[in-house]
Amino acid sequence: MSDSVLWALSILGILIIPVLVLVIRRQLAAMPSSPAGGNASSEATVQSFDPSESSPKKTGTSQLGVVDSLEVIATLTLDDQVELSEACIRIKILLDHYDAGLHDEAPFEIFAKVYGLLEHMPTHEARKKTDKRFIHKLDQQRFAIEAKHREEIREAAKALLARLKAER
Repeated sequence: MSDSVLWALSILGILIIPVLVLVIRRQLAAMPSSPAGGNASSEATVQSFDPSESSPKKTGTSQLGVVDSLEVIATLTLDDQVELSEACIRIKILLDHYDAGLHDEAPFEIFAKVYGLLEHMPTHEARKKTDKRFIHKLDQQRFAIEAKHREEIREAAKALLARLKAER
């Protein structure tokens, strides 16, 4: 390649960089922030409580997101694409937002049961700061809980998918 072509490509590259920076900034600004951030999409969900019902009614787009998330996690659980303990934790928390009364219904009660058995275990930063040997022992406990409740969890995931499909 000639020097003039190399110089032209270099200048073109330098000119493209600010354009890409602007595109990235716009994309970041358009991304929803965490639920604690109080962005417009999280504020779009309105909760109202009817004393005659056991759980709050939710309206807005986030309810659909909860249903979609429940379907995805239950499907991943049945396809063995997610650890059973992780699935139980996530489904339990999503059910809190969808219909907390399901925690008391068979077969869905297994999600809350496993969550209760695991909630003492450190997560995220606390897990990183914990001694590796202790984490190994906790992981062995977690694996034993998963093995013990494997079939119950899978049956609950199947039932959850069926219920969500029937409610749509």
